[in-house]
Amino acid sequence: MDKGATFIKDEFARIELLKESASGSTEIVQGMDKQISVRKIIPYINLPYTQLATLQHPVLPLIYYVAEDAEHTYVIEEYISGQNLQELLEKKGSFSEKQVTNIALQLCHVLQVLHAHKILHRDIKPDNIILKNDGSIKLIDFGAARLAETDQHTHDTHILGTEGFAPPEQYGFAPTDVRSDLYAVGVTIKTLLGPHYQGRLLKIAGQCTQLDPSQRIACAADLETALRAKAYTVRKKISMVLLALCLLALGYGTWNARQARNNKANIGTEQKAHAPEGSFSLKNTKIVTKQDKTITQPKQETPQEQQTKATQQDNATQGQATVDLSTSGWNFAKVSLNDDRPQLAAMAKKAQQNGRTLVNFASNTDSPGVTVQNTSNVALHNPKVTFRFTNFGVMGTSSTINIGGNNKEITDFHTGSNKNLTQQLTVQLQGDIAPHDSWYVSFLGLDAFYLLGNAPAVQLVMSADNAPAKEITASIALQ
Repeated sequence: MDKGATFIKDEFARIELLKESASGSTEIVQGMDKQISVRKIIPYINLPYTQLATLQHPVLPLIYYVAEDAEHTYVIEEYISGQNLQELLEKKGSFSEKQVTNIALQLCHVLQVLHAHKILHRDIKPDNIILKNDGSIKLIDFGAARLAETDQHTHDTHILGTEGFAPPEQYGFAPTDVRSDLYAVGVTIKTLLGPHYQGRLLKIAGQCTQLDPSQRIACAADLETALRAKAYTVRKKISMVLLALCLLALGYGTWNARQARNNKANIGTEQKAHAPEGSFSLKNTKIVTKQDKTITQPKQETPQEQQTKATQQDNATQGQATVDLSTSGWNFAKVSLNDDRPQLAAMAKKAQQNGRTLVNFASNTDSPGVTVQNTSNVALHNPKVTFRFTNFGVMGTSSTINIGGNNKEITDFHTGSNKNLTQQLTVQLQGDIAPHDSWYVSFLGLDAFYLLGNAPAVQLVMSADNAPAKEITASIALQ
């Protein structure tokens, strides 16, 4: 037996058997260093675990050791605390549209990385997705995975995936490719939403699950664009409906007021024609229309109201927008050096060596987010939010994401390397926010957060092509 395989089999003590079947076994084990891990023994070889061990992504488990013998693959990987989506589905019945969109977007992110490295998962389903307390997910179980450029018959005819989630080509009808994973994502989306859901995500899921692969969404980046575009379109349609109702109400009010003025003018003329000369006065006189309705004087606007209306009219004429800026969710907890999640524990120890403290989203709280609300009747052009941190730092990857039409969301970490810590980042919407619509920036996709000193805080500055800058400051709470 291979020395690596012997090491994995003999140097880790089983604590609990999680799963055992013809596809292999999965166990919770403990090494000589007392670290808790997961051991997988899979009755297939040439699986892409060696390639996975080189990847680091928030949605992937950390791979510690990989070995093969003539018939088996042996793996020691990160133990992840949380519940898989199938367990949660059985408890709650279904997930909300917002939750499913968030999960699907995270799957899109990790599939773009996997597919760029020619790795096909081939068994995406709720059982293989773990939901953590902070709302992030982990995609696990690569026992059916393969490299896209290998012989199609190496695994396709032996490892069939899960019935109902695996596409037809995975059963030998055609070679599998990245669209096979998208098929499984589509089925997962529909499964999580439940049988009674009839909303916007069904069309996207349907585009993923076409029997003919050529008719499916082509890649994970396109699926992400579709998910973001749908969300943006729905918000925009709702805003346009509300705007139309407001304009309709305003138009009706203007017509009503005009009619009242006309009636008043006509009645005044009739009264003048019939009143005795020198004896007529409107004071204390009730004026009645043909419908026998009393016309009252319109309410006089205060000087302040008149000034506000004039300013709004000037802004609309000049194309100037007004904006509200709000933020929430800046709640974190320190990561223990003995955290039961090995990857986080290792990152915490490395952070301590560099004079930092690794923190993570606090349990049962929303992840940090910022809302830019267009409160005017004109579109807000190219809004940008700059985050400046005090005694706090973040780590992540600069990116450009299409979110529908010609609109793009551009994240810039202001660092020479994507691996460097930064205390300033900018997120810009290249496009417009419709009147009375909003733009939400989530921090869920960032790689890591670090406490650098006491009293951490974040300053947020919003700017746009046609609106004055707006600034707020938020404290960062630690549990």
